[in-house]
Amino acid sequence: MLSVQSGIRRVSLGHSDIIANHRSFSVFSAQFMNMIKAMVDTGKQLKKDLLKVHEKILMTDFVTTAAMWAGLPWIATEMTEKRTKRKDFSGGFNLKNEDKTNTKEPSKKEKIFWNIVFSVLPGIIFSKALTKGLNLNPKTMTKTPINKFLKKLTSNPDNFDYTSGTNMSKTIYASIWMLSSFPAKIISSRDKNERKDRALRDIGLFTMFFGGDFLLNNILGRLSDKFLGTKIMDIEKYKNKNLNFLQSFKLPLKNFRRLDNSGLSNDVLHKTKNIGASLYWIALLTNTALIGFLLPKLLNKLLRHNIETEAKNNYKDLTLHERIYELKKKLNTSKAII
Repeated sequence: MLSVQSGIRRVSLGHSDIIANHRSFSVFSAQFMNMIKAMVDTGKQLKKDLLKVHEKILMTDFVTTAAMWAGLPWIATEMTEKRTKRKDFSGGFNLKNEDKTNTKEPSKKEKIFWNIVFSVLPGIIFSKALTKGLNLNPKTMTKTPINKFLKKLTSNPDNFDYTSGTNMSKTIYASIWMLSSFPAKIISSRDKNERKDRALRDIGLFTMFFGGDFLLNNILGRLSDKFLGTKIMDIEKYKNKNLNFLQSFKLPLKNFRRLDNSGLSNDVLHKTKNIGASLYWIALLTNTALIGFLLPKLLNKLLRHNIETEAKNNYKDLTLHERIYELKKKLNTSKAII
């Protein structure tokens, strides 16, 4: 009888221990889950805080850079007008019958107002849209066209990061140019000829700076790797892919700061560094020549041709009286020069 009672007691005590252990485990599980939840919430809050800081930095850099770029044409115009004592666009000095060819332009105050708008508003909208896109969760976000666009825009966050934590990326610079600088330059133009000149000049400059540099480095780097035995191009990402002629232009250059740790032999490493540095200067000088000399020369020829064609067409439309007046004005100008 005693042995039965003692057995029952042991079973009861064991059951109590199991219940106590179960309660302890439940408490531990709840605490652990709360800790995980707190860590997740902290991570989410930290992400939001970091994105908010990035948004403010980007907005400040965007607006100040856009304001500087928008102000440069005004400074250049003021300096040119003081030096030449002329108020009109220098490319249009030879236009005949300017009162007929020039259309009415908005006032200076209106142009400055719209310059300020395009310097400030795009920076605010762009930085906030970027933050929203980075915060969107593809699984839970509403599938609206705007959300899809923002998610696609921010699918590669590194494009909007700061190099070494201080310098804006090329993507950010390109965004500033497209959304602020280019419209501001067009708005501040004095007449349609200057507007056309600035539009073509800036588009050419943008293409060469953001695409021409990469294109030249890509072509020169691939030729060097093929014929000189260097390892300039980074082919790891596309190693097992058969790229066609156009797709091969996607190949990026290797990071020369990490070249020492790339596992290359000393001979190949030395050759890659020397030839790579030479190709860098060749590409830089070629780009400089194209942007600084060839592009202005072509644009000047194009602008002069347009002005002369327009002047001839306008002269054909003049009445006999107006033609005589123009001829007298031309003769008076010639006498004054003599």
